[in-house]
Amino acid sequence: MTSRQSLHALLDSIPAELLGQAEGALAGVCALQGDPFWQQLINAEVDYEPLSAKTIAAIERGWESHRAGLGISTEQLLKLLGDE
Repeated sequence: MTSRQSLHALLDSIPAELLGQAEGALAGVCALQGDPFWQQLINAEVDYEPLSAKTIAAIERGWESHRAGLGISTEQLLKLLGDE
């Protein structure tokens, strides 16, 4: 299956109520095509350096906080930062 066929299969599997979001995501990808920064990012080598135990612990604390509902919305964060 070609990449185009794979993408068509993915699109066909998206529920109707999520098609608008999918369209927005794809439009964003298309908009970045000519952007030199994104081209560099897309073509950059992947850094496979393993995460440290400290970093893994911090990530897990973040997920635990999220699961407990302790996060704040973007709007709340902007208020705290004074950037309403």
